[in-house]
Amino acid sequence: AFYSYSTFQYLLTLEEQIQALQHIHKYIVPGGYIAFDICPSTCELPESQPKTLLYNIRNEELDSDILMFTSHNVDKFQQITHWQDTYIIVDDNGNRERFQHNLSLKGVSKDDLTLLLAQCGFKLVSIYGDFDLGEVTSDSDNLIYLAQKL
Repeated sequence: AFYSYSTFQYLLTLEEQIQALQHIHKYIVPGGYIAFDICPSTCELPESQPKTLLYNIRNEELDSDILMFTSHNVDKFQQITHWQDTYIIVDDNGNRERFQHNLSLKGVSKDDLTLLLAQCGFKLVSIYGDFDLGEVTSDSDNLIYLAQKL
């Protein structure tokens, strides 16, 4: 099984994480593997960021400009970062459409994740520093965890 795009971090409580891993464990054959990526810097951002323009691009197919604004708050105690992204699409006639997307991700440490995997019947096999299975460095944007069902 593979979970990509930090989906494990969408599980914001220990109970949700345990339930998900137990459910996965139930359906993986003995000796089977689970892999997922974790963003190691999820909660290392400044505690808060006001709404900031992230990008403004031209979409020729839509004859529109697309602006993306983002803001976030970090709950250091719960180790959860909450983002609020706003997209504004402005067509050539000046008409505007606005969409908002809220996202929260839980920070997860290597030690906590190793214990959690063991508690749910997995053994941590390896951690990679990128999707090319390179080594972990301080610049690794994603950590790829590979665990085996015991």
